[in-house]
Amino acid sequence: MCSFGIWQERDRLLAEIENLSAGSDGQAQKVHDIHAQTLKSLEAQIIDLKKKQENQVQLLKQKQKSDEAAKRLQDEIQFIKAQKFHSGCNCVFSHMISQKMMSCL
Repeated sequence: MCSFGIWQERDRLLAEIENLSAGSDGQAQKVHDIHAQTLKSLEAQIIDLKKKQENQVQLLKQKQKSDEAAKRLQDEIQFIKAQKFHSGCNCVFSHMISQKMMSCL
């Protein structure tokens, strides 16, 4: 049952309990007790749904933080790779210049 339906059912039962409280016969008391029990069950479901919703929000926040951390790490890896590449190119270029200079001597 969706939370909207639970709230509607809860409100309906509360109204019926109020109406039944006006009556005083035994049958009305039985119906009152049944409705009160159902109402407690629905309120427990509402509490459970709220807890689940809060957990989902927390999980979403944790996932976003994790995704952001993974992105930062990936960017850092790319930066290090780029530095290594440029450093390697500079060594090769320096070596080539050294060889040219030696051949000119």
